[in-house]
Amino acid sequence: MNIARISVVLLAVSALAGCTPSGTTQSAEARTEATGTAAEPSKAAVTPSPAKSSQASVFGPPFPKKIEILDLVSSGTPEYTIPNGPHHTFLGEQSGASYRNQKALHTLNALGGQARVSDAKAAVTWLTKQPGSEDWKWTDIDPGPLGGAAACITRDGGTWCYWADADTVGLLTSASISTEGMKESFVTIRNALEKKQ
Repeated sequence: MNIARISVVLLAVSALAGCTPSGTTQSAEARTEATGTAAEPSKAAVTPSPAKSSQASVFGPPFPKKIEILDLVSSGTPEYTIPNGPHHTFLGEQSGASYRNQKALHTLNALGGQARVSDAKAAVTWLTKQPGSEDWKWTDIDPGPLGGAAACITRDGGTWCYWADADTVGLLTSASISTEGMKESFVTIRNALEKKQ
């Protein structure tokens, strides 16, 4: 499979996995005005995490130039973004990074950002139950020392892994790494992308 086709597959997969085009994001006020009801979760449903200055983590640039055998090929504002949900709200713009190893034909795309998360496990579960994926069999995986929750699925030629913790929500996609492969490398990848402050 050539790189151009992999990119097209990953963009289609991201759309199916519950991501929304970043160019079509509306504010809560605009959605409320259009529908007459508030689309964002209430403040009671999503409360700020307790201050953990020494344990807070950050997902965003600058991303590492290399993760194992994968080289950074691009980073910035992603074309697609992860939607807010009843258990998580993004606090600003999401970031994305793409990695590739041309020789091994491995690819990895990551996107996510800082978020206020009331329940990491519930946030991941909600993300995996988006329209079109309700019947998919997701596998919980070890989120690693940064904690929270993570789940992956390999389907239709691609693998997706959502993760969430008290400070971040993210998504990894790959057309060349299976769920089994992600079980072995997820912690290394996440530790490279999400740093403790």
